[in-house]
Amino acid sequence: MADRNVEKKKPVIIASHITKEYRLGKVIVHALRDLSVEVEEGSFVAIMGPSGSGKSTLLHMISALDRPTSGQVILEDEDITAASDRRLARVRSKQVGFVFQFFNLFPTMSAQDNVEFPMMIANMPGSKRRKRAKELLELVGLGDRRHHTPGELSGGQRQRVAIARSLANDPPVVFCDEPTGNLDSTASKEIMELLHRLCKEQGKTIVIVTHDPAVGAVTDRMIELCDGQICKDVKNGKGEKHDKEEKPAKKRSKRKRSAIKKTPKKAKGGEKNAE
Repeated sequence: MADRNVEKKKPVIIASHITKEYRLGKVIVHALRDLSVEVEEGSFVAIMGPSGSGKSTLLHMISALDRPTSGQVILEDEDITAASDRRLARVRSKQVGFVFQFFNLFPTMSAQDNVEFPMMIANMPGSKRRKRAKELLELVGLGDRRHHTPGELSGGQRQRVAIARSLANDPPVVFCDEPTGNLDSTASKEIMELLHRLCKEQGKTIVIVTHDPAVGAVTDRMIELCDGQICKDVKNGKGEKHDKEEKPAKKRSKRKRSAIKKTPKKAKGGEKNAE
């Protein structure tokens, strides 16, 4: 029996019937088609799918990087589809963090300065942001590399700096677009372990876009997109198949097959009547 005292976590992201259309000349591309999804706070979620399925477009819609053509996106109890551009900029600065495939670090700035940069934009006092940047770099295991520039760091170390930077203003949600796509298998495993730790120990909601099944397998939930719609949603090893997937053909039961085999053949000349 399920424990009734277990409180269900509230959704931190609610996307309702969102569509996204792009016009390429006279052609309209339907990137998202009437898609609805919720993400609970403190969850570790992977958005997967083949190239062109709409996974990056969905990430842009729910992270305030872009607006849907129609539908509604609620982020932290706020309708960001109705927000002004100025308000969206503040949402991106304070409420969400970003980690990208190619790190997007300033090449001439040290790791410390790269992590401090979002806090400087948010007008955090210098002494406070220096202390926090130091703490974040220690958190990701780079306390002894604070004064190194990106060119002096490995790919995995650069991504750790990018993760530290995404946490600079303490956002409740961190969005990662192919965070392991530019790393070898060892560095990829380390980055996923770090993201998992941030989710479980600090309560961050982590949403990852990836094409790598190995990355998706270590998350709490995998959302697979096909042609701009959700075709599969797997949580804690239990999947829910949506209408997009075809149902397998029914097989004849063993009972029916055995009944067919056991049906006796009529003897030549007909059956004898019981006396």
